[in-house]
Amino acid sequence: MNRNCFDEITQFVESQYRYIKIWNRTADPNQKCRTVCTFNPPTSQEQRWVLDYLAPWLDPKHPKPAHSGELRYYVLGEEVDSADPAEVVNGKVRLLESLKKSSKSKANAEEG
Repeated sequence: MNRNCFDEITQFVESQYRYIKIWNRTADPNQKCRTVCTFNPPTSQEQRWVLDYLAPWLDPKHPKPAHSGELRYYVLGEEVDSADPAEVVNGKVRLLESLKKSSKSKANAEEG
């Protein structure tokens, strides 16, 4: 497993955390990548990004609250409603599963 671990994530600014996190990936489809963070409640305005970032799990008034233990997937800060891998093409998020289906349809059309 490929893992980035942060102790006291509030000691990082959000851009540092996101930059390190996006490099947590692998070319091996069987290898899982995880980012784990711990923190104490923020003590300054600069640290509040952690609460905003985790709002689906922490804020019961969030527009789309998460259940305890629920996994969510994001690409470039945009939530993806799927656990399928995704990529960004021309600034838009596309699920790789849908790309496989459209490629398969195109191949079938060319054969037929």
